[in-house]
Amino acid sequence: MSDKAKSVKELFQTASPQDIYFLKRRPSLNQISKEILNFEQHLRDGTLAGKRINMGEIYSLENEVIAYNSFTIMQNATATPSERKYTDMGAGLKDIYFKTLYIHPAHRNENIGMKLIGNNLDLAKKLEKHCIADVDKNDYKKINILLQHEFEEDFNWTDAKGHNMIRFFHD
Repeated sequence: MSDKAKSVKELFQTASPQDIYFLKRRPSLNQISKEILNFEQHLRDGTLAGKRINMGEIYSLENEVIAYNSFTIMQNATATPSERKYTDMGAGLKDIYFKTLYIHPAHRNENIGMKLIGNNLDLAKKLEKHCIADVDKNDYKKINILLQHEFEEDFNWTDAKGHNMIRFFHD
């Protein structure tokens, strides 16, 4: 595994119990590594291989990883059974789906989340895609970041663990 992936995994070790509640779980080292490789490959050559491409963007400050943003680019993808059951998604999905945004506790309130979401919106514009995000209704910080970027509340739903979620949409 890459040193970058290991640094991101270490970043997630700073998560409080409340952070873990909103994250649902810490991503695996293997998952992080694949996401970073896919993102770096796309930056190098613009390729998007597959119907669901998981990507991860690292935000560093003075060679220290202080934030991580993961997302999935869907290209005519079919909804998973869970997506069909809980969010009524179907076939032909062509969105960018925000998965994880985590910022080291010492660097919160520094507009890093705003920058990373802005990067996703720039990519969505370039790829002519919409953005969607599912956020726990009590995760006010992420909701605020999305609203500042002109996301709109689409609908409310409850996930498999009973968390009340809000689906946000950006055209």
